[in-house]
Amino acid sequence: MVFPHRIASPKTIGLLKKYNFLATANLDNNPSGHDTEKTFNLFSGILSEFGNFPSLKRHVANMDARRIAIDSFFGSPILLCAHHDFSTKKLDVAETARTINRIQPQTEWKSLGYISKRLYLQKLRDDGDYDVISFASNFMIRNTQPRNITYFIRKEESFEIPIKMVKLNDDQYSYEKSESALFFRVDLLPFESAHIVIEYENDLDLAAIPTLKDNFRVSVLRWSSDIRDLFITRSAYGQFLVRSYYDTGFFRLGLMGALPTLLLGAIALSAVLYWAKNRLKR
Repeated sequence: MVFPHRIASPKTIGLLKKYNFLATANLDNNPSGHDTEKTFNLFSGILSEFGNFPSLKRHVANMDARRIAIDSFFGSPILLCAHHDFSTKKLDVAETARTINRIQPQTEWKSLGYISKRLYLQKLRDDGDYDVISFASNFMIRNTQPRNITYFIRKEESFEIPIKMVKLNDDQYSYEKSESALFFRVDLLPFESAHIVIEYENDLDLAAIPTLKDNFRVSVLRWSSDIRDLFITRSAYGQFLVRSYYDTGFFRLGLMGALPTLLLGAIALSAVLYWAKNRLKR
């Protein structure tokens, strides 16, 4: 889930977890009402203390090289994004990509789904096996070594949302739990992979969800966005209007707030043009 403008509240994040979303990815990965400076996490790209659900941080396309180096060192995912001003501000994604590859040559460029299913930390144990802490409830583990390995997996859980089941490669799998986490172990042969899914109790009924796109507000937003991206931004004047719309914060008025304002502006402009026309006639 990628929220528009700003990430939602912790309650909404809990709903994403309940309905088995993989993660959420946003420019600010702290939920509404939580100050970024007050939330500390060594892995800046991943937060999971809100509902035990992974919240990923995105960066603008011209990401600072120092931030890249820090995230690469700690193994945080690096997600780049751009908005309507991508072309007008000449943000060079290719240059940022080259910087990332230069700082960390082993970087892999993957999809959001691929990244979301690999949000875990692992540590080598004295006995040669691995301890794993997973941020995600749907994740993949692969034994990349030519020997059998046992993975001792821990997933933090508040259990506010009941767990329906745990699956290993589509089969129901047993687990143990404490007051704040669940535990299980997975034995993998050399180069073998495991897909672990923690499913939560919910009332999701896909058949009952209407698929007709008849919501007027949503239709107007989609229509206006297409006009903005396909026509208005093709000219320098149109790009100026779009930048002004966002830079002045006008978009925060919302659709119902913007329409009356635009109407008043059109009336005022018409009055000025009418006055100017009569003035010229005189």
